[in-house]
Amino acid sequence: MRRGCFELDYGDTTTVSGNTITQFKNGAIGIDIQQVAGPATVSNNIITGNLFSTGIYSTTSTDLTITGNNIVVPIAGNGIKLFNDSLSIVENNHLAGGYGISIDDSTPGSGNTVKSNTIKDAGCGIDIIYLNGTVTTPDTVFTTEDSTCTVI
Repeated sequence: MRRGCFELDYGDTTTVSGNTITQFKNGAIGIDIQQVAGPATVSNNIITGNLFSTGIYSTTSTDLTITGNNIVVPIAGNGIKLFNDSLSIVENNHLAGGYGISIDDSTPGSGNTVKSNTIKDAGCGIDIIYLNGTVTTPDTVFTTEDSTCTVI
């Protein structure tokens, strides 16, 4: 079943860059990445979503770099969401609205890195559901209600 405007499944050595995705349907995903073995890069995309949407969603992927993207979602959406990823990097993105970056990192020793992002006007800057080896750095700039929301 197709969940995203752009869907990347089961690839490696892949780049998704320079796209503009706007006003996709409620609850949809702008760029949907599933089980990518990497290395893979999602960079320099402009994504504007609707209610309950997610800009970039990666699930069970390895060695993915998400960088230089501009993402705006409503308060009920997610800018970038990682679910069970490992060795992935989220850096230098500009996010507004919703949950800036959401991490459900229940894979032990995942080793994901989140650094140097700008998150504004979000209900939560970084939403951490589980934390198993993900590193976040103070280089991320927040102008949000809460910089980090954690459920562990």
